[in-house]
Amino acid sequence: MHRFHYKNNVEPYYSFVQVAAIFSTKGLASAQVEWDKPNVLSSNYRLVSSVYGSRFFEDNYYGIGNYTTIENSFNSNPQLYNYNSASAGFDARLRIPIRESSESKIDVISIINYDYKTPFNRSSSQLIEQQYPLGAEGNHSLHVGTGIIWENRNDELRPTKGIYAETNFEVGQTWMGSGFNTFIFKAKGSTYTSFHLIREITWANRI
Repeated sequence: MHRFHYKNNVEPYYSFVQVAAIFSTKGLASAQVEWDKPNVLSSNYRLVSSVYGSRFFEDNYYGIGNYTTIENSFNSNPQLYNYNSASAGFDARLRIPIRESSESKIDVISIINYDYKTPFNRSSSQLIEQQYPLGAEGNHSLHVGTGIIWENRNDELRPTKGIYAETNFEVGQTWMGSGFNTFIFKAKGSTYTSFHLIREITWANRI
């Protein structure tokens, strides 16, 4: 379910709320709530935040490293690579405009996110219990980061031409309260081009 709240002279909308959930007969349960608020606290800043929680009865662990041999042991022990897990977290991103014209705009992003995940109901027949990797007892990650967005799309919700480009990096360190020392770098870009073939068609690409 999602809800758009529109007001005059506020683009692209006054606020946006989305609630998503999934459940399965195998015990999977997951839910997420996202809130997007342009002009937060009557400023020109934009806050995009989300919280989530999940329970997964068939999470996978295949061993430490990239070259671990996966044994053909599913018939003898179908639970060897599976384990139960529960996780929760939140993510908040504040977009701060630094340059805007009639043709394009640039925003700086301030990022903070927190994730917690723990295996439960472990048994000696599971590989995660046999190898007991870092985080097997349950752990958390805390990241802070920054990034930049450049775009010149003609419309955010229904773009027919233009470009959207975003790059950001996040750092998690034990001295900051994170359970691991990590570094994350992300980059993505989208292009939109329109042409007429019987009717107006928009060709969209993303990398």
